[in-house]
This record gives sequence, C-alpha cells and structure tokens, in this order.
Amino acid sequence: MPSSLELAPIIHAARAGALQRAWRLFREAGLEGLDQPAALAVQGRLLKDEARAAPEGAARREFYVRSAAAYLRAHELSGALYPLINAASLSRLAGQAAAARELAEKALAAPPDPDETAYFQAATPAEALLVLGRTEEAKRALADAVARAPEAWADHASTIRQFELLLAALGQDAGWLDALRPPRPLSFAGHMAVAPDDRRLAEQVAEALAAMRIGFGYGALAAGADIVVAEALLARGSELHLVLPGAAAAFRASSVAHFGAAWAARFDTVMDAATSVRVLAGAAGPDHRLALQLGGEVAMGLAAMQAQTLASRPAQLVVLEDAGATDGEPGSSAWSRAVWTAAGREPPVVIAAPRDPAAPAAPDSPDREDVRLAAMLTAIVAPTPAETLAREVLPRLRALAEADGAPAMAQWSEDRLFLAFDTPGQAAAAARRLTGELGETVRVGGHYGVALGAADPFGGGRLLLGEAAALSGRLAGAALPGGAQVSEAFAAALHAHGPARTEPVGELEGQPADRPLPVYALR
Repeated sequence: MPSSLELAPIIHAARAGALQRAWRLFREAGLEGLDQPAALAVQGRLLKDEARAAPEGAARREFYVRSAAAYLRAHELSGALYPLINAASLSRLAGQAAAARELAEKALAAPPDPDETAYFQAATPAEALLVLGRTEEAKRALADAVARAPEAWADHASTIRQFELLLAALGQDAGWLDALRPPRPLSFAGHMAVAPDDRRLAEQVAEALAAMRIGFGYGALAAGADIVVAEALLARGSELHLVLPGAAAAFRASSVAHFGAAWAARFDTVMDAATSVRVLAGAAGPDHRLALQLGGEVAMGLAAMQAQTLASRPAQLVVLEDAGATDGEPGSSAWSRAVWTAAGREPPVVIAAPRDPAAPAAPDSPDREDVRLAAMLTAIVAPTPAETLAREVLPRLRALAEADGAPAMAQWSEDRLFLAFDTPGQAAAAARRLTGELGETVRVGGHYGVALGAADPFGGGRLLLGEAAALSGRLAGAALPGGAQVSEAFAAALHAHGPARTEPVGELEGQPADRPLPVYALR
C-alpha cells in the first residue's frame, strides 16, 4: 500500500501544473496498474486533470470515462463514499447516464461516511440526487449541508463547482446556486481627499457592502476613501486584506499623514485590525505611479482569485470625485474601474464623494525614469553540452518565447534565459509555450514587479536589476522540471485583467519569516 509520503510528490506535481512529471512519478513509484484504493484515487485525480486540460469533445469525455473507472475501482476496494460519488459524477460528465444513475443510487442508499465532516456527509447525497436529476431534492439537501457548516467556504466551493458542471451536463440553469455561494470578495479603491467626517459616504459604503454580501476586502489604505471602506469592512465582520505599494512607514508618511493626524490615527487602528497586510517591495517608492499601478493590479487580482477559490463572484467598489470618470492615470481609482470593466466582470459600484475643500493637494509623485514595471521570466534548461546549448537550445527557447512578438528584453546567461514583458499575460503565454514544448527539460519562474533599469556595460542595451528582477530566477530554480511557477504578484496581476488559471503550490523557501512569498503554478 503506498504511503501518504509516496503520494504527496505526485499530488504536488499535479497541483504545480507539471502533469507530465506527475505521471512519471506515478509510474516510477510502481503505482500504475496497482489495484489499491489510494493509488487508484490518485490515478483518478490525474485523469480528471487531463480531462480539464483536454479540448471539449471526445478527448475530454474519454478522460472522464477513465477517471470514473479508477474512482469506481477505488470504491470497490475500500467501500469509501468519496470515490463512489466521484465515479457517479464523472460518469455523468462522460455522457454515461445509465452508469451514473446506478452509481448515484448506490451512493444515496449508503450510510454516511463516519470519516467525513458533517458538511460532506450531507453534501454527498445532495450530489447523488443531482446526478439522478432530482434537482429540487438536491437543492434542499445542499442547503442543509451548507447550514451544517456555514463557514466551511472552501468545501462549499468544491461542491458548487461540481454542481455547475453537472447542471451544465443536465442542461439545467445553475442560478439557484448563487444563494449558497460563500460571501463575495471585494476590490476597493477611492480618492484621498474625502472629508474625515463624511457620514453620508460611510453610510453609502456600508449599504453597498451589505447589498453585495461582501465577506473579504482587498485594497490599499491611503487617507480618505480607502480608510472609510476598510473601516466599513471591519465593522461588518469581513476579512480585510491590505495591499500596500511600498513600505508601510513610507506609505503612511506620503499617502496618509500628509492629509492630517486624524487620518494617520485611523490608519494605525485599521492596520492593527487587518487580517493580512501585503507590502509590495520594489525599486520605486510607494507613491510612484508604477508602484501604485502594481498595487492596484494586485488588489484587483487577489479579489478575483479569492472569488475563484470560493466559486463566488468578485465585486468592486470605487469612490470617485466624479462618478462619470471611466479612466485615469494607472493606479488611480478611475483607472481601477476601467481595468475591472475591461476584464468583463460585473460593473463596479461607484459612489461619488465630493472633495474636502480643506484637504491638501496630494504630494507630487517622484518622476523616475530608471525604474520599470515588468513581467519577468527566467527559463532554466537541463544540463546540456555547451555547443548544443548555443546551437540548438537557445534558438528554440527564444523562438518559443517570442512566438507572439518579441519580449521587451531577453538576456542569456549560462543555463538560463531571462525575459521581460510588458504584461503578465504576455509572459504567461510564453511560459506555457516553453513548458508545453520542452517538457521536463525546462523549469520556468515568473515575477511581476518594479525593477531598476540600468545600461548593460558589456553587451549594450538595458538590464533589469534588484530583488524584483532576481526573483524570477529563484522561482525557476525552485520549480519542478516541466513546471512554471510565479509569484503571488504575477498571479494576481494576471487575474486582474481577466480569467486566468493558476493554483497555489506553497511558499518560496529561504524567505525571511516576516515576508513569506506565496507561489502559484501556471495551469
């Protein structure tokens, strides 16, 4: 029987997007063909991942069939309900309605699994009822499951995603699931010159948060509207996740204390109460336009990612002097509204708040031309003879990276290629081409941040320097062969601009204890 230690690297590789490696580890561990429940359940998981990656049609259905068979055999050997309900649902997704009904009936008749949580003990029969087409009963059963564990949001989300697939296969509307979804995540932004005692603004914000069922908030904490929204989130018991575009002390001085001691005191109170505070270090100060753009993209993306995790829908609230403003300087509230809308999401809630005549003008942002906001990739190739590296590998790497147009910067050093792109979307597409074509002969890491630009004293052109530029190399060095992994800032910025596929895989080792770096696989 394989141990959890043997299975963990396989599951980790699958989650990291290195599906080829996961299959290789599965086979090298001697699990292929092993008639044992844990091995079969992992095989079912890998086949389900293959189905998700396959184009819609016969290929996807075939993977669903094989996944269902693996889960069914795991149930036959163990008697566990989890693989049985998976086999039923996957059979339905594969178009095998008769087999799905038979398995669902068996799951429905089985006693609750004592090893499962109270939520899944109720959710499993709800899923079986849905596979059987007994939708009204499934609705009631799922509502009962949610009521048993009202804050088990990750579990709710897993079931809701499965229900969405099944309802699509049954040709039924999934709108009724909305009432059972977890609370919604919010991206928020607003101007800094609102009056400290604007009670009407505070009331409007509180009403909007309640109407949208907000449970999580992501944004900065500048003086003015940011603090008003953050206070309202805390007052309703929502989680507050702050994203600061630079060191907290410097941000407080330039974007909060400059507007008065009252705002500074409120800033300190909210900081102490926040669930988390992310500080986006970079080569520019927290009031530089590029740092503000990065902070805005990361906050929007984190809200979208949280919604994806919870099978919920992200929302945005912006406070503007002019409610009609639909665009602005990158990093501004109007710009955030435009980015959110361009991503095809639900339109933001916009609240107009007049400028406080007593508010001072915002300090001038430093005009530095030696910094750059870039999506940076490092591709590390497997050990290769120098001649082959120069003659074959490097040209192929460059061709794959530049398939959609040349990156803004490309540099080769020893066994690695460093690339800089204008957007995370361009970089992610290049990373997927590299791993898709080169498989386990390449490892890719990516980071999005503000790096220092400098002239290349040897080859001409420009270099990107500093921690932001070096981080993609560290991530590549820690990636699995055939995998592409990126920083949280990269993943969040990717999600800020539209739907994206990433998955958390842990944290980068070697970081200071007070600065963990979450790592995401590109899928």
